[in-house]
Amino acid sequence: MTTDQLNTVLGYFITEVRNKKGLEYYPNTLYELITCIQRFLRQNDRSISILDERDFSSLRSVLDSRMKELSRKGMGLNTKKSDVISTDQETYMWSNNILGTDTPKKTYDTLLYCIGLNFALRAGQEHRNVRVGTNSQISVKISPADGRQYLEYTEDVSKTNCGGLEHRKIQPYQITDCPERCIINMYQKYMSLR
Repeated sequence: MTTDQLNTVLGYFITEVRNKKGLEYYPNTLYELITCIQRFLRQNDRSISILDERDFSSLRSVLDSRMKELSRKGMGLNTKKSDVISTDQETYMWSNNILGTDTPKKTYDTLLYCIGLNFALRAGQEHRNVRVGTNSQISVKISPADGRQYLEYTEDVSKTNCGGLEHRKIQPYQITDCPERCIINMYQKYMSLR
């Protein structure tokens, strides 16, 4: 096929393709089908870039329109999310000794949970990259307004954090009415034992 023919045929393909049950594919699946076709063509000595070359602009337009149409129908919008831990579930974990500081592993796991919860760390890699020691990202501070202690987390600059005011993390304050659940006490205990 010539490039023009391939452009036209793939445009029809994107418009009409269905799964074995006759249902429409999700928008991301259509995109992945095109990238798979591109890879197949490259493996068979047809070095083209469907998603970049000007010759395939009408195909990209069809793909874009089809993806938007399917998204308007609500297809592919349900992304996998973790279930939220409710206050009752957290209370259960504390009262049944799942969370706590009585063993090194439990202290570590509880602190990891509390840091993730309070600082909204997104990915596992972000958790693993938290620095402590001389160049620590977490430090205990004292509020000049009321003298209460709080933890401050300094996030590294990333594609979702440019370092401006809107990217500052919430800082948890010391819990005085329930000291065994206080993230600052846990952090200080953990740091003293490591």
